[in-house]
Amino acid sequence: MKNSGSDTISAIDQLDPQYDVVKFYIKNANGEKLFRPFVIADSIPHMVSLDPGKSVRGTAKVFYGAEGWSLKSPGTYQIRATYKGLVSKPDKIFTSNIAEIKIGAPENDQEKDQVNLIMGDEQGKLLLKGEITFQLVCRI
Repeated sequence: MKNSGSDTISAIDQLDPQYDVVKFYIKNANGEKLFRPFVIADSIPHMVSLDPGKSVRGTAKVFYGAEGWSLKSPGTYQIRATYKGLVSKPDKIFTSNIAEIKIGAPENDQEKDQVNLIMGDEQGKLLLKGEITFQLVCRI
């Protein structure tokens, strides 16, 4: 999240979807779905002062959530986010750019076996400890 304005702003910097300040939407050929995190955190919002030109970064694990795997079949996925955490405009929703992710199909029997080993719910929960990195930008 970057302050592209000319004034310092107060904003919530909890950018993980479990805090319900940022929502992620995942779109593929079958349509767009709101990502629902595996856990919802009950917390007091953490505010930061964001000077003009300054950014706040966070991480979000959107590959596995409350509805299981988000990117479960081969294809192209588009991920976008919305942010609702500006203190001076609590009802204003900011939208990010769109990140595109391509998931390839297994190319041989060995790769199919590897996919089958990792695509269970228990494996998805374990992988929530890791991370996949890409950048979504939301300008305020």
